[in-house]
Amino acid sequence: MKKRTSVYIDAELLEKAKERKLNLSQLLEWAIKEVLNGKKKQSSAGLLIPQSGVQIPPGPCCF
Repeated sequence: MKKRTSVYIDAELLEKAKERKLNLSQLLEWAIKEVLNGKKKQSSAGLLIPQSGVQIPPGPCCF
């Protein structure tokens, strides 16, 4: 079951994501799963830090 939510994102970043036709919902879900599965660690500031060998998938081809 999915739930509607809202997030705040930098306007310029949002525009670039739209230009690349990124699916923000799927990207956010993917990032959260990466953190929960221990594939990424979270800094004290809440930033995601890739572990060695983990790469962020390329643009819209993966969604």
